[in-house]
Amino acid sequence: MASQQPKPKIYQDVILDVRDQAITRGQKTPLPKGKYPAIPRGLLSLSIYLPFASEAGEYRVTMYENSNKPIIDTTGTAKIRKSITILEVKVDTSQMSPGKYVLETLRTGWTSGYKYTFLVAE
Repeated sequence: MASQQPKPKIYQDVILDVRDQAITRGQKTPLPKGKYPAIPRGLLSLSIYLPFASEAGEYRVTMYENSNKPIIDTTGTAKIRKSITILEVKVDTSQMSPGKYVLETLRTGWTSGYKYTFLVAE
């Protein structure tokens, strides 16, 4: 009998563009409700477009609704292409309920990171 080979995991290429969520020092203006970028549920090869002047390098990436209970905690590498800093990570959002979440990025060696709001689509 032939043994069953596990199916290869197929990741969907998705862009999460948070460039318009850049906050300058002292500024606390949230985006208008409903203007957050959305990603689908599933296995994602996620390209996160970071705000202008974000640095290339290694980042820790966390996704959560409640900061005490991260749903996804992984690492990725950001590279600058055509003046856009793109942070690439592989994530599984299939267990995340549709709704609003926080994406936190922390560059290796830094003590504080940046937080962005995004949606997981239905």
